[in-house]
Amino acid sequence: MDIFKGRATAAELARQNDLTVSDIEGWIDEAQHSMENGFRARPKDVREQYEPESREAKEALGRVQQLLALRSDNGLVFSSSHYTGTVKAYGLTQESTTPYTPE
Repeated sequence: MDIFKGRATAAELARQNDLTVSDIEGWIDEAQHSMENGFRARPKDVREQYEPESREAKEALGRVQQLLALRSDNGLVFSSSHYTGTVKAYGLTQESTTPYTPE
């Protein structure tokens, strides 16, 4: 931040941090660009821009989760508490089949 306040130069910072001046200047340009974009965009405008897409994605995910079920035999791997906990955490259902018939 010292460079933005005029307290240091790119050459000084490069020497202090064992970097090249072009590295420092590149980071300064990126930071200035990010700050300019931050001033231009108002968070409310950005949220409104992506809200319809977000709503559609959430609705599609809800439809998929209702239709998706994991089928497996009663093998040890598929009945472990870690596996069943993960299945529940993702909101999926688990169905067991007769062993050796994964239809």
